[in-house]
Amino acid sequence: MNQHQFFTGEIFDAYHWFGAHIEQNAVVFRTFAPNASRITLTGACNGWTETDLIQDGRSGFWSVSVPDARAGQFYKYRIYGPDGSVTEHCDPYGFAMELRPACCSIITDLEEYRFTDEAWMADRTASPDAPLSIYEMHLGSWMRNPDDANGWYTYDEIARRLIPYLQENGYTHVEFLPLSEHPFDGSWGYQNTGFFAPTSRYGTPAQLKLLIDKLHHAGIGAIMDLYRYTLPWTPTVWRNTTARTCTSTRTARSVKVNGAATISFIPDGKYAVFCSLQPITGSLSFILTVCAWMRSHA
Repeated sequence: MNQHQFFTGEIFDAYHWFGAHIEQNAVVFRTFAPNASRITLTGACNGWTETDLIQDGRSGFWSVSVPDARAGQFYKYRIYGPDGSVTEHCDPYGFAMELRPACCSIITDLEEYRFTDEAWMADRTASPDAPLSIYEMHLGSWMRNPDDANGWYTYDEIARRLIPYLQENGYTHVEFLPLSEHPFDGSWGYQNTGFFAPTSRYGTPAQLKLLIDKLHHAGIGAIMDLYRYTLPWTPTVWRNTTARTCTSTRTARSVKVNGAATISFIPDGKYAVFCSLQPITGSLSFILTVCAWMRSHA
């Protein structure tokens, strides 16, 4: 990754570099923490001891390669501040997280499931003037699972129930309320904390990919709601918590789209993504999140 372009706000695929990435016989962990004096990794991959990340000069970029780490293992960062404080925190670029109230990130193989929807991808723009009928839903409450303590179906289980309903009622697209990780069930996903992680409430990233694949095979498009902030009291984790030593605020740059509070991205990926921001402005970190969901989870 070009570090200068990261600082100037020209990098829109930083998630390819940050986070936990599986590389042959090791996993490489990378994060950005310009104010930290030390960062260590603790998790199942090192017996929950501390493994130091190494900073690239004084750039704020930290990384470490851990041999024999593997997908499915839990991990956290331990962030040492210049004031002597120590804070444990999940990976801001983590691709999966454990179920709330626990807060570990999970090493994830994003290639575990490969899409088989080439026909949908090739044909989806063949009729740009075709009518749309969009069904908006919250995945966790649309249908309750009597066999689950929380009442949830997994991503792949809901596919078997949702797709026939959409087809029977003539819907061409389904719009999901936010599926990125969030701590409070009652927020319906509008209090994001794991911006790059599909919520573990309904399964794994691979299961989410399977749901999207099945929708496309049934001729149904998927729309994803993504929110970076809702109400004034809602925390944006990397800006407002005690883990601010790991913030990316030095890279934040305001954006403005026609003076509107709501912007729509029609991406070169499998989702159309509807993005609702605070009035007028958003942030680079939010745009990175949109790009990640378009390319990695869709």
